[in-house]
Amino acid sequence: ERLLRQSSLGDIGLRGDASCRDAVLQGRERDSAAQAQGGGNATLILDLDETSIYGNDGNDLPISLQWMGRPTEDIRQLYKLLVSPYLREVYDGFQQQAQGVSVVVYSRRPQMLTYKSSFRGTSFELRYHPDWHSNDQVYFPSSVHTVDDIMAQYTGPPLLPEEDTDIRSSLERLLAARSALVSELGLSCPPVITITGGIKDLEATSRDMGFTLGKAFLYDDNVDLAGHPNVITVLPVQSLPEERSRAVLEFMEERLPARLLDTELVDFLLESKPAERAIQVDQRGDVTWRLPTQQHKVKWVVPSLAAGAAKSARDGELELQPRQHFKQQAQHAGVGRGAPMGAGRLEAASMRAHVCPSLFSPVTPDIEDSMRMRGHGEEIVKDKGGSRDDMNAAAEALRLHLEAVAARSECLR
Repeated sequence: ERLLRQSSLGDIGLRGDASCRDAVLQGRERDSAAQAQGGGNATLILDLDETSIYGNDGNDLPISLQWMGRPTEDIRQLYKLLVSPYLREVYDGFQQQAQGVSVVVYSRRPQMLTYKSSFRGTSFELRYHPDWHSNDQVYFPSSVHTVDDIMAQYTGPPLLPEEDTDIRSSLERLLAARSALVSELGLSCPPVITITGGIKDLEATSRDMGFTLGKAFLYDDNVDLAGHPNVITVLPVQSLPEERSRAVLEFMEERLPARLLDTELVDFLLESKPAERAIQVDQRGDVTWRLPTQQHKVKWVVPSLAAGAAKSARDGELELQPRQHFKQQAQHAGVGRGAPMGAGRLEAASMRAHVCPSLFSPVTPDIEDSMRMRGHGEEIVKDKGGSRDDMNAAAEALRLHLEAVAARSECLR
């Protein structure tokens, strides 16, 4: 409640936003009235890196614009093109089920809390307005619109000029990503940004921000969070549809022609993993921008918000995805790193059988639905030319899934 007031009313000395204030107050009124009728508002919590936005915080495309001194507006425009193409449909699905939908950005960025300075060879805590810090997290309110708004509230150790520039660049990308979400979803109020340095804590965040956890869902590509009843695990966004990919490349070439990149920046960009490089260099030494094109359609699950139930909205969303996507996810996040409720074993089996992770997510259908899907999954494995090993892996994955659903049902009883 305290943080919600700060983010909308601007009562801590930052620039207030009347539209945010009105939106939050109206949302509270709707929520109070709806709760009496068994309804209420929903909260859509969004991870940024490789979920809501293509690439991670070290995304080489916006970093290149910053490196070459391009204006903030160019960075904002770029992030609008990097927004996940699946996000709007999810937001619309929430809106269809709730009287109001609040959006929260939740990102794990340890460097924004404990800064490891390569300029002085030490680490130190970054601190801002004391009311922004809670439960080892920092909350940037909706009322902050610029990097200067945030740095005006900085209360940590004095920064070297190089450190100040580095931190400001990170904040510039963060706010540009939030601005892109506002544009994509048509929000009247910028979301509060929640930054953590460790494992995301939805319970603590819901208490701090005053939203009902029963109708809040986090979309995140981190498989370590799989198994939490309020987390929907998605594939990392490591490519974009062809049309969007082309638009990004055209934008980059217009605002920053690849031939103009300085040698240091080219060397820096080539240090990335081959699959993640933002540039390519031909045999003649000519540099061009590069962005992977999505080869297969992906669809995010929209949960049912009725009575706080976590259930897939439509069986049709539980699609099989190509094997290479799961290889990428395994390389990106690892498998079986102590995720709760056996999620690592489920992910390992599903990746081997190239079965969509949504089949094993906390929003899977009930046992009856799962039994119906057993044959459907095996048929698709056959259609994809799967081997007997693939069939066995699919069967094992489905068996583990049914065990998990049964165990969860027993707990609920």
